[in-house]
Amino acid sequence: MKITNEARDIIQEALKEQNCDSIALTIKESEHGYGLAMELVSKKDADRVIDVNGVNVVMDMDTEMALLATTFGAENGELVLQNEGGCGSGGCAGCSGCH
Repeated sequence: MKITNEARDIIQEALKEQNCDSIALTIKESEHGYGLAMELVSKKDADRVIDVNGVNVVMDMDTEMALLATTFGAENGELVLQNEGGCGSGGCAGCSGCH
């Protein structure tokens, strides 16, 4: 998983506004397949935290593996997710996941 500098700035500003220090990422299953859930949180000692371009990311190993080919970027001041491997690459459940 990568976070561009532009996306990092957007995330850090949101964390500051909400008085949080991390984003928590989880893969959620729904009736439409799998999707990515993101939440602003304050990390706990027991959390598995990874630093990605200066952003504390709380996620389990399964989520990390699913997001290997995913980049958090920014377009017009908003976060966007890009799967570098395209459909079927495994990142965030391929075509049915994060677009």
